[in-house]
Amino acid sequence: MATRMRQVLRVAALVSGAALLLVSSTGCEAGRFPVCKTNEECAARDAGATAPVCYNLKCVQCHYDTDCDAGTCNSSNECEALVTANKPDAPDAGDAPTAWEPGSWDQCAAECKDPACIKVCDEKFPKGVDKAEADKKKKK
Repeated sequence: MATRMRQVLRVAALVSGAALLLVSSTGCEAGRFPVCKTNEECAARDAGATAPVCYNLKCVQCHYDTDCDAGTCNSSNECEALVTANKPDAPDAGDAPTAWEPGSWDQCAAECKDPACIKVCDEKFPKGVDKAEADKKKKK
């Protein structure tokens, strides 16, 4: 009977050891919410192109305005372009879209896709005259 008990204990120990070996060999995978400690860790991940900054243990687009090429960093740590804020393409939630008016010939021409549009920019912004001066001339 003692021999039978020893066999059961050996089998139990063997099964427990195999289970422990299996669990320890699988290792730890990246969690559901991976964390970062440096910007380099974010750049190494798939999201490196869209979220290259490590802030508050997660990869985000920006932490400061200087992290954005052109624009500002909002409270969700995403870059927002300054120019698109007033364009009719991006209306405020629930508000009617407002017309976007360029402040210079360069801004006007940047939005153009054809030569006719460039002519409109030339009319709005004569060479050497900024928008404020052009508006004064229109009022006279």
